[in-house]
Amino acid sequence: NFAEVLIIESGKALVRLFTSEGEHLEDVTLGPKEMILLESGAHEITFLEDTELFEVKQGPYIGRAEKRFIDLNKV
Repeated sequence: NFAEVLIIESGKALVRLFTSEGEHLEDVTLGPKEMILLESGAHEITFLEDTELFEVKQGPYIGRAEKRFIDLNKV
């Protein structure tokens, strides 16, 4: 797993944090000029209004194949 940072430029987003197995840990609401460092586990982002954000992570990005998806309906 590689760390990534989400920086909200404008708007508002709900970031739901999960363990690598899909267990819910915490919900964090981010507004303008706020950021979160995601070091491990999984996350889900819901945009609560029109939002611009920057996602910073180690590259290069090779597409969906590099992601591991967790079906949260099964946990």
